[in-house]
Amino acid sequence: MEMSRKSLYRVGIIVVLLTAGLSIVFLVWRQRTNENVLIGEEQAIQNAIQACDRGYGLQPVEQPTEFHTELTTYGKAVSDPLSPPDRETPVWVVTMKGRWMLVGGPPPAEDNPGPFYWDECTIVINAVTGESLSMPIE
Repeated sequence: MEMSRKSLYRVGIIVVLLTAGLSIVFLVWRQRTNENVLIGEEQAIQNAIQACDRGYGLQPVEQPTEFHTELTTYGKAVSDPLSPPDRETPVWVVTMKGRWMLVGGPPPAEDNPGPFYWDECTIVINAVTGESLSMPIE
């Protein structure tokens, strides 16, 4: 069975249109699945534990055992946001009870030479990227 040239062009056009349509559907689907994929509560806790470390002058003495988490926006979590991200960026506010020793900071007072300990650490974690958006807060 022989196909005419006209039939081959029609089949070719149909194949091209189907391929283009499927490609567009795939790209739209991929764009939507990558938008606002939030990290979970457990990942936020792990990132917060890492954020309350020597990088901010804290040394863990006892690993945190109690956690309180809240999924909110950056604007609600930070009372005076002066810098990016956008106020509507979703964030996890993670409060941990543990024990951290302050290994940096101002020199100790004469009447209280230290060491100084924190029993609670609160961190704001970007719920999209997982990065810390705040210094540890006692």
